Amino acid sequence: MLDRTWRSGWTWTQGFLLSLAGLVWIHWIYWWEVPTAMWVIPGLSRLPILASLLLLLGLAVGLAYLGLRRVGRGQSWGGLRRLGVLLICLTAWGGLAELPLWLAQRTHPHAPSGHPVKALFLGIDGMRGDFRTQPEFKSFAGVSYPNVYSPLPATRMLYHLLWGGDPEFYSIATVVPSIEELTGEVNLKLLKDAQARGQKVRFFIDDGGTISISGRTYLFDRVTMPARGWENFVNSNLGVRVPLFAAWLDILRVFPTTNPWTNPAAGLHQTLEQGRGADWVIYHSCLAHQPIFLTRKELGEIQGWWKIPANRFKPFSQLEQIEARDLVEQPPAQDPYQAYQIRIRSILKAWAPIWNQLSKDPDYQDAFRVLTSDHGERFYHATKALRLGGVHGYGLDPWELRVPLVVATPGCAQQQVQGPARALSLLDLRDVTDQLLTTGKVPDPARLASRPFAPARFHTLRDTHFRRSLKEYREYTTEGIIKATYILPEGLWAMIYEKPASERGADVSLAKAEEDHLTVLKPLKGGGAEKTEFKGYDLIAQGDIDEKEFQRLKAIIEKEFFRTPWNPSK
Repeated sequence: MLDRTWRSGWTWTQGFLLSLAGLVWIHWIYWWEVPTAMWVIPGLSRLPILASLLLLLGLAVGLAYLGLRRVGRGQSWGGLRRLGVLLICLTAWGGLAELPLWLAQRTHPHAPSGHPVKALFLGIDGMRGDFRTQPEFKSFAGVSYPNVYSPLPATRMLYHLLWGGDPEFYSIATVVPSIEELTGEVNLKLLKDAQARGQKVRFFIDDGGTISISGRTYLFDRVTMPARGWENFVNSNLGVRVPLFAAWLDILRVFPTTNPWTNPAAGLHQTLEQGRGADWVIYHSCLAHQPIFLTRKELGEIQGWWKIPANRFKPFSQLEQIEARDLVEQPPAQDPYQAYQIRIRSILKAWAPIWNQLSKDPDYQDAFRVLTSDHGERFYHATKALRLGGVHGYGLDPWELRVPLVVATPGCAQQQVQGPARALSLLDLRDVTDQLLTTGKVPDPARLASRPFAPARFHTLRDTHFRRSLKEYREYTTEGIIKATYILPEGLWAMIYEKPASERGADVSLAKAEEDHLTVLKPLKGGGAEKTEFKGYDLIAQGDIDEKEFQRLKAIIEKEFFRTPWNPSK
């Protein structure tokens, strides 16, 4: 195919053209798999997706043809030989592009460990409670609870509560850990007690920037994440702009990442295999983090997606980004809430068969198995037709607090059944896990929702980036609370507080849930609080209460929130 004359007359220009053609072809394959990733590419983002793909395809083939134009020149069948070499090159480059994606899908089953897992917790970041009614969620065997609430809409803080952290300390903080946490001065009682009993707790996460546990990893038998510190954010942000880099991340890192080309089941597979032999296995997936880059398969749910420019799939994150022309033009073709729904369904579809097969796995069939979320996600409306990208951690409301939950226990039915309608807090999972690890007795799913109500407590943050408010609230600020912040060797920020948690929590928002009825109290600057009531996701009443009534309700909610199995009367 390659004649001796062409090989001997090889030039740097030809080498450059073929190398460039190979890179373009490889990236064309990746953008073919995830077309919405082209919204980060200037110029291409403004063209219809199909036009962009055809342009890149023509560019790759054209560059390769120019690099091979001397093949078979002046010989019989020269054109066919040139075409043959071109096809060989395109096939080889395509194989190089697909290789990391194929390797990432391979699983490496381990033999049963002989030490069955006692508890398995699986979390999908930001999965709202209304997914409980979706067919994809209903395909998970076990008991599903209709009214489940997170105690606060913040991932890092919730997990520290589940690990036995102080409820007062971990409901008033920011994403950045404190010096006390990094130096191991914070008591995570469930983890410490498990370690004292010789029990192994293993934690897996596909985005280590979401939950910082530096200084506390000694409490786990194993902590696995793609990278630590700010390197996670480099992976996430650089990956979508350099697909070849992103495609190899899941192979070169010790754990799958959250880049747009990640197989949604890869992290779960690796968790289950590496979790064998442990007592408590925890996996938290951030594959639904905003913004969401839909794959070609996911775009199949959107009619005529190939006609739409990629930048029309990019959501606005706050009101300040919206210009006057955005309000008169057709809104983004891809509603960020629709993209979010599609992505969550994709994850659930990938996970359900694996979940349902665990009842036959010797290491997991006797485990207390949980699938839930850390919090929900709220999509504020800029106009009736235009929604902002999803956010959480700015307030207490049903969109951020309500989460789905399915629990499977040994011998449970191979289909989903509905549990009690009473409100259930994720703090109840902390309580039953403590019981399970202490006594070895698997809890009865029907008795999980046994508390009088589900409490929530969280610092009040300014949310004017997402909506206009006519009221002034007592909001959490760093003034007089945070003394300094530092950056540490692993690229982690750390804070030193001036005030203890009891003083930092003077102006918290609170919520109380009974079945599908949620009451939210948000303190006002002038005294008292705004009281808002929801039934499900519908607002049914709103008004103000005085300071005395606010303090009375606050005491009731905080008593339940601060209660722990080891200190039930706090």
